[in-house]
Amino acid sequence: MQYYECLTRHLILTMPERSDVAFRLNHQQAVTQVRFPVEH
Repeated sequence: MQYYECLTRHLILTMPERSDVAFRLNHQQAVTQVRFPVEH
């Protein structure tokens, strides 16, 4: 379980810059922000 938590934390930090679209969610998992990072 610890491995997956570590992996998830790493992906949360690194993937938004590599994705085409990033969504920010609130505690109810409703979309609060949509971001289109610059080209890779």
